[in-house]
Amino acid sequence: MPNPTYMRRSSSLDSMGFAALPASGFRNDASGYDARPSGVFWVFFPGAAIPLHWASQGAKITLGSRRIEGVFRRALGVALVIFVGTAIGVLSIDGPDPWGLKSTFESTLEEYGVQFVPTPCSNPYGELGRLRSDFSLPEANKWTPYDSSCTAPDMLARLRMHMDAEARSLSADQPPRPLRLPLPKQRPAFRHELSLPWLFGKTVVLVGDHAERLHNKDFCRFAGGKFISIGREHPMSPAPFHNGIDEKLGSANQTHFVPSRPTMCYIEHYDFMIVSVFHYGFINRVEAERENLLWDPHFYAPVSVQDRISYLVKTLLKNLDRHVDFIEFSSSVWDLRHFSVLDELAKKSHLDPLSASRLAWYSQQLKDTFEYLAESFPGIPFSWRTLQQTPLFEATPFGRVAELDRVSRKVIEDLNRQWAGHITSDWVHEWENGPDSSAHSPPSSDSNLAKRQAIPQPNASKKLSLTRARESKIFRSFLSRLNERIKGDSVTRTSELDMSDFKGGPDPSKGKPRIAIDEWGALMLGQPTAENQLYTPPLPGGYLWGDMLLFLQVLTSSFSRLWFEKEFSNH
Repeated sequence: MPNPTYMRRSSSLDSMGFAALPASGFRNDASGYDARPSGVFWVFFPGAAIPLHWASQGAKITLGSRRIEGVFRRALGVALVIFVGTAIGVLSIDGPDPWGLKSTFESTLEEYGVQFVPTPCSNPYGELGRLRSDFSLPEANKWTPYDSSCTAPDMLARLRMHMDAEARSLSADQPPRPLRLPLPKQRPAFRHELSLPWLFGKTVVLVGDHAERLHNKDFCRFAGGKFISIGREHPMSPAPFHNGIDEKLGSANQTHFVPSRPTMCYIEHYDFMIVSVFHYGFINRVEAERENLLWDPHFYAPVSVQDRISYLVKTLLKNLDRHVDFIEFSSSVWDLRHFSVLDELAKKSHLDPLSASRLAWYSQQLKDTFEYLAESFPGIPFSWRTLQQTPLFEATPFGRVAELDRVSRKVIEDLNRQWAGHITSDWVHEWENGPDSSAHSPPSSDSNLAKRQAIPQPNASKKLSLTRARESKIFRSFLSRLNERIKGDSVTRTSELDMSDFKGGPDPSKGKPRIAIDEWGALMLGQPTAENQLYTPPLPGGYLWGDMLLFLQVLTSSFSRLWFEKEFSNH
């Protein structure tokens, strides 16, 4: 005959979705009732099976008392099963807690020594997710990974905690407050109540195009800083550049076009500064002249991105009395403009895919530039800002933006591996010698090109000093750039460059990539643009970039990483 006690227990558990099976029988006394129950009781629920052991010595009591005691034990056992099963079930749910019970159970179980550690998330901006946007509340604009255990920290919101009422009253379409330079010689003192203490006294340099200029301006607006764009006549501006070549045309030294001039943002209570410097892609002097870049209102000397780094960036830092702590670099729009001009001269469509030789040229120039940055600023961490999409802008067709974005990621990956001492394949040179290697630039019909390619030889009095200087790697780099300006199209000569000693500097982060990837361009896919489909509005793009920049700063020093782990370990 089936045991009625077991049947009741089984039916009550079945009604809750559990299955119960007895693992041993009951020992009956002379009265026919279980006086000393013992054995194993198995409880099954999704993903687990829990054995419950019990044993009792039971006393010689009346049958009614024993039944009451048995019912009480069974009720207590069922309650324990329900509690444990429900707790584990709730805690095993992925994603947001739909009932609001998860934190309650976590805290209850943690009182008994049970710890629940969320999935570690080293970089939320590298996770799949969605971009939340809110045009009225800046703090609501953030990247939200689909994995709820991986949350992007609200870095910029913490920085905004110290804003005064005047700065907080600025809307997203209002300019930031003006900055007056030079700064006072007496710098602000460090305050322990700062929400981002590791940011104090740092200087970030952005080298890129309009995106970097707008990022600097947007960050300044949202962080409550003060902003300035310095013209040629400003005391902090570097003197006009002279190398005997770039400044020959009068238009090469324009003075009134603001959008391409250097900009500074200064957050006073953090003594934190961002400096942005504009560049024109990887073309050389002769290419710039052939493509009418020297008459573009954006242009002022020098042409070469490496000259702009060595002269403009370093001079600005010296004039500002700042030491750089982090550099973000990007190059895309002006390189795509270069390709479109070549297509126009060759009467080809700018919508065609980029040839292997063009991709090889771009890759080589990108490698050379980061190598030059590593030489010029040893030990400084870098980041590469991924390319933003401008699908309706004629010079930067969508397909080509995607091609440059993919190949640039490969370049950064190889550089990080090379700087860590690993060997990588020489795929750039292989591409250069492919079947379409001659497709990069059209033949030039300029009759004056040969005249511009002549270079005067040094006189006898300078030969000794030049001979000694040739041992310098910087000097060899200078000669390479000078040779490019004289000979013409640098793309056709990429394979002549020696990459055998391209090792880079030591990795200061003990094995971690020296060049971080700023995924801002990828996260902005599909977001609205403005002004010829080229510029991104402050919200959500500008605020998102600010959060991402501050997060990248966390990864650059042991002090900031320790702070981050302490602040967010329980979030």
